[in-house]
Amino acid sequence: MPSEAVRSFRKARPAASAASRISAGKIWPDIRSGAAFQVRRPQSPFGNGIRRVPDDYFFSQGSAAKGVRPNWLEPFDTGPPDPRFVIVEQPSTAVREYEEVSEVAAVVFDWYNTLAAPHPDDFWARLPELITSAGGTPDQQALHDWDSGHPIEHQEHSTSEATYRAWQGRRLERLFDQSGVPEHARSQLVADIDGLRYTRLFTVFPDVAPVLSQLRDRGITVGICSNWDWDLDRQLRHNSLSELVDFVVCSAIHGYRKPHPAIFASVIAQAGLPPDQIVFVGDNLSDDIAGAAKAGLRPVHIARQGLCPPGDHDGVPCLRDFDQLPDLLG
Repeated sequence: MPSEAVRSFRKARPAASAASRISAGKIWPDIRSGAAFQVRRPQSPFGNGIRRVPDDYFFSQGSAAKGVRPNWLEPFDTGPPDPRFVIVEQPSTAVREYEEVSEVAAVVFDWYNTLAAPHPDDFWARLPELITSAGGTPDQQALHDWDSGHPIEHQEHSTSEATYRAWQGRRLERLFDQSGVPEHARSQLVADIDGLRYTRLFTVFPDVAPVLSQLRDRGITVGICSNWDWDLDRQLRHNSLSELVDFVVCSAIHGYRKPHPAIFASVIAQAGLPPDQIVFVGDNLSDDIAGAAKAGLRPVHIARQGLCPPGDHDGVPCLRDFDQLPDLLG
């Protein structure tokens, strides 16, 4: 049986966009209060969209503009529903909007702690140790500012890999200066970390390759969008994922970091789909979940270390692993 998160996700209806709102057309006389209608399933590799129809329905395009009911709407007052159709809900007469629940056509994943397992020996975790070994004293506030204060707009530093790595080195050098690392030791420490940064290799969680393969087999576009360094392609090759991913949006190359709207706009452009047909799976509630939701994507929270307490992010499914993801997508 699907979990509550799965049921909630399937029932969710995103607000209709301005482009999908239709009004000021002809009223079909046979659409009356209390009548039951069903909607023909569109022929699409991704299944059907479910349309909500008000009691007195307005439409302004196509045959409906001439007062003719479009062929995807059929009444069934008696007898069982036709299996080619889906039942239409009947909102109140105050509802004058056309809404469509789009089927999922793309799933985009964050990288670190979503697909890639954390590395216990990564330089992030070892910064206090590295600072101490270089003769400094770790400054907790400086470490916090370095980690959380990364600019989300850095296009001028993303013109090339060399430019980006030099900028990241300057950020580290400021951190080491604030932590009291002697001047003569700073440049060597920056060089050492840069070497670690671009030679380290992460391993993905065991459920990653199977779920990506399953999504591709279903005809669903698969993408990755990550706040990451210039070597994300190397990490994908190391994990044999390159052939399972249709596109990658990496902040180092793109020049914007999540949750900046520009990086989600790039995701939408790369997918070539309306945002409400794209599911975004990530572990960070601010960068991934809030950022994706603001851009109009459908967020799913992955909490590998344990499910979130109820109420942490109402309306957003929370998964411990990817076992439920295919079921969540329907």
